[in-house]
Amino acid sequence: MPIRFKCPNPKCQKVLSAKDQQAGKKVTCPACKQVLTIPGASSGPAPAPKAPAGAGTTTDASTATTNGAPADADELAMSLLADEPGAPASVGRAAPVEQPKTLTATCPYCDEQVQFDVALAGKQAPCPNPECRRIFKVPPLTKQEKVDWRKTASGLPSGARRPTEPVPEGAWGSTQKSYVSKEALEEAEALPSQQQDPLTLSQWAVRIMLAGASVGLVVAGVLFVLHRMSSKKKEKLFDKAMAAVSKDGTLKGEETAVVHYAAGIYHLRRNEKDCVKPDKGEAGAWNQFGIARVRLNTSTKDNLECLAMLIELALAQVDLGGNQDQVSEGKRLTWPEVRKEVGVTLGAIPDADARTEGLRRVTRKLIEKGQAGLAEQLAEQLSNGPGAFAVVGLEFLRAGEDERVKKLLKQITDQIVAARPKKNMPLPPPLKVTPDLVTFLEFHDRGKELPKAIKPEEMDIDQVGQAAARAWKKEPAKARAEALKARTAALKLEALIAAADAPGDEGETKATVEQAIALAETGFGGQGAPGWAILRLVPIGLRAGVEENRLLALAGKIGVKDPLKDRLKGWAQLPVVRARLERESGKAEESLADQVAKGTLANRLMRVELARHNARKDSGTDKAIEEWDESLRPFGYIGLALGLQEAD
Repeated sequence: MPIRFKCPNPKCQKVLSAKDQQAGKKVTCPACKQVLTIPGASSGPAPAPKAPAGAGTTTDASTATTNGAPADADELAMSLLADEPGAPASVGRAAPVEQPKTLTATCPYCDEQVQFDVALAGKQAPCPNPECRRIFKVPPLTKQEKVDWRKTASGLPSGARRPTEPVPEGAWGSTQKSYVSKEALEEAEALPSQQQDPLTLSQWAVRIMLAGASVGLVVAGVLFVLHRMSSKKKEKLFDKAMAAVSKDGTLKGEETAVVHYAAGIYHLRRNEKDCVKPDKGEAGAWNQFGIARVRLNTSTKDNLECLAMLIELALAQVDLGGNQDQVSEGKRLTWPEVRKEVGVTLGAIPDADARTEGLRRVTRKLIEKGQAGLAEQLAEQLSNGPGAFAVVGLEFLRAGEDERVKKLLKQITDQIVAARPKKNMPLPPPLKVTPDLVTFLEFHDRGKELPKAIKPEEMDIDQVGQAAARAWKKEPAKARAEALKARTAALKLEALIAAADAPGDEGETKATVEQAIALAETGFGGQGAPGWAILRLVPIGLRAGVEENRLLALAGKIGVKDPLKDRLKGWAQLPVVRARLERESGKAEESLADQVAKGTLANRLMRVELARHNARKDSGTDKAIEEWDESLRPFGYIGLALGLQEAD
């Protein structure tokens, strides 16, 4: 029979029960967890009941049988673990569940609770309500399962453990994994601290820099790959352009100068060691500009276009100069070397009007680059009289270079004095007077220093210079009146253009420009307007805000009956089309280049600039260039190379 005893812990005194065969063993009290020894049985084991004949018997209570049938395992467990002696085996175990014979459901049509025989569970059946009788599916019968004694709450022995309860701490032989409690680990200080101190500003800065560096590396990698691809593409295009101007190339004569000119800009923009003047080969900006000058110089006799292209070349050569560091790295030339190169290029222009216009434009660019002194030296290099110094002096006057203006004024007056005949001395070369010289001296009220004009051509020069001087003195109305006193339409136009080019009120300047344009449109009949005058007037008109189509029409007035002068039309149209291209925010149409007279060097130069612009705006420009006429593709190739270079 079971051994009944109390926990020896005076604070517990829990009544416990154990089997006879457990006597003398040490166990843990399930209530207070104190280790105790199970006492021996108070009497010997009760005799086993005599089994009927033929029935098997056993001394193990866990396998006892009654009347030859095996005992219920749950009932046997309850009887062995029951807290109360003699508790029936059914205590703590639910009675057998009797299955219902009917089930109740709610009709979804009449909303009445009705009953069905369990045989109809889960089947279609008519509603028992005589007012409804609609057929619906009877809900399935909920299966009543046998209640496990381990899951019941009442009557469960105090020593029994439900499967959902944790294993008692320190118990052995459990199949459930055990873990050391978090509290115990914390008490032993075996857990790392989970609380982190807030990041300092320097730590945040380091993390941000690391994140930024990671992003930067990715971006740099992508850019490097794209740069490599772009570099190969532009080098291939550059080589195709240079192949066209080689000895066996498709381009010949002065047209090759446009490609060499653009190639010089390409090398200059590389901004690498020896990009200007390498020790060997024709690569480098200095070499390519020099080749362009040679090609133009051999064609200047009958082609006025070459003179205009030489001015473009001289302006590009100004960019050859740089500071001392750039010079030592082979990326630029010294400014004295630049002055020499530009002087040679302008000196190759035989036409006086064209050379004067070139000197004027180059001086403006040198002033912008802070090299005004170089312009003085350039004037001396080109000069065969004080006229070149006067051109430079007027540009110094425009830029506010007062000290340089005073210096040039003295230099000019000294040359005038030196040109006067002296007693008992050989006659000096005659002084060459130009409109710019008259204007410069008249502005400073030193016009009397010049010899008196006697011949008609001398009087014409004086008239043009006097009109322009009025404009420089802020007397635009008097300037226009004085200009119209000139003998011929060409002289009147020259005087009006010189007056319009003087700094002054924008409204007055535009009025002077409008009067000059009107004269050019009507004053020359079928002879055509003078080319270099119109080439100077168009940029002035652009600055004054004259309508562009009118300026393009004005360019068409050049050399109507003179094929040689007619080629200057494209150069008068070029500034207008350049201004339109500069305003284009996206890809420009090819028709824009056709606004410059076809077959001219100006048109070829415009195609270079069109391809250069579009290469920065549209990745498909190279395919469009392949559709150009074969004679035009080299200009597109070099333009594409320049555009891709600028896009890098």
